[in-house]
Amino acid sequence: MDELRFLTPVTFGDELTVTLTCKQLTPRDTAAYGEVRWDADVTRQDGESVARYDVLTLVAKKES
Repeated sequence: MDELRFLTPVTFGDELTVTLTCKQLTPRDTAAYGEVRWDADVTRQDGESVARYDVLTLVAKKES
């Protein structure tokens, strides 16, 4: 996780949804994986964003 920001409090009983959007792909020519950076947005049941952050993952390349 990177650049984590809490935007507003949540309370017990709130329903949270996390939406991931791919914001950067970094293929590696010499490795069996690539890097994917995701923008994560956490919202409450009323649609208000309560937190935002970036997630960096390693993803295996699709075999041809």
